[in-house]
Amino acid sequence: MKQLNKIETFLFIFGGLMMVAGVGLYVFGVAVKAVSIAFLVGAVLFAVMQIKQTYQGQSTTIKRLKSIMTVADVAFVVAGLLMFENAWHLLYQTVVWRNPDVFDFQAHTNYMDYINNKWVVALIIAAMLEMYSINRISYELKKEESKTEKNIKD
Repeated sequence: MKQLNKIETFLFIFGGLMMVAGVGLYVFGVAVKAVSIAFLVGAVLFAVMQIKQTYQGQSTTIKRLKSIMTVADVAFVVAGLLMFENAWHLLYQTVVWRNPDVFDFQAHTNYMDYINNKWVVALIIAAMLEMYSINRISYELKKEESKTEKNIKD
């Protein structure tokens, strides 16, 4: 795996910490609008730095796991966008209140069905994919390393 430099490593860790703090503070209702922005920025930082960490080896298993991590990164950013929308209700104002004098009940129902609090689902999916791929990549890299050491000894 290509290692990140010091600045990229800092951004990666800082993005992860912003995501964790963002979720924790959002759940407890502390400065929800500001925290949603912090989570989104953290998710983007985390995703970009993780995508920059490439694999140059030949293992198709690790390449597949890296693509699963990319899907998890996209899900983290989607969770951030949905959290942002849940806090700021920008789509709600444009979709439900298209005509300022008329409340569109069907649009309100659709918004609640498809947008409201769905960031939690995207976050859980991303976290599960991330944990799976990190553990499997670690195992595969150790296996690859031991195979290389065995070939060197022989």
